[in-house]
Amino acid sequence: PHAAGAGGAGAPVDVYAIGFQEFVDLNAQNLLRDDAGRRRDCKLLVEACLQRTYGEKMVEVGVEQMFGVFLLVFVRPALAAHVRGVCAEKVPTGFGSDNLGIKAGNKGGIAVRLEINGCSLCLINSHLPAGQKHPEERNETHHEVLKSLEAQLRANPRGGPYPAPLKHALCVWLGDLNYRVEKPNDEVRRKVASGDWQGLLASDQLKVAQAQSQAFVSFQEAPIRFQPT
Repeated sequence: PHAAGAGGAGAPVDVYAIGFQEFVDLNAQNLLRDDAGRRRDCKLLVEACLQRTYGEKMVEVGVEQMFGVFLLVFVRPALAAHVRGVCAEKVPTGFGSDNLGIKAGNKGGIAVRLEINGCSLCLINSHLPAGQKHPEERNETHHEVLKSLEAQLRANPRGGPYPAPLKHALCVWLGDLNYRVEKPNDEVRRKVASGDWQGLLASDQLKVAQAQSQAFVSFQEAPIRFQPT
């Protein structure tokens, strides 16, 4: 499948995935209730935007929500009949109890996997732990999400077993990964002002984790041509 690019509309892409984090506010009310109405409204807005952009109505083939983490997957109408093996899973890793095995979905990952004409695709949307310090927490959560998704896909009773995320023909990971730049604030601001992105990327916690084989080892990131937040 073709992936959506960053350079404008053009011809419709085959698969379109939209991932949200903090889809709802972090409070007890949202933690306990279902957000069916909000999901429906969001889906309608996204569908209308895609139709205006590409001139055809995309078909939703996968959806999953885990508290504030929300993933929508669409395909072109011509491909909808060729989609098979759709499966959605979630891995909550937020606040809770390790002893009781109960975690909230304010952090963690969700996945939608599918096959199009026999080509397998796994899309993961995640919200990893925040904070300037302790990037190892983000690395560990990355591995926890992958490990849990592998077990869930293998044991899935609805058409499974399915392969592990990294055993698909293509695995795409998106979301708020929360990795930071390991530099003093004033130095980062100077490099931002001068447009020195490469100087900043050398201290990017995600790039360091990949180089040291600590996380996201087999993933490739598109070139970064924008400043950090």
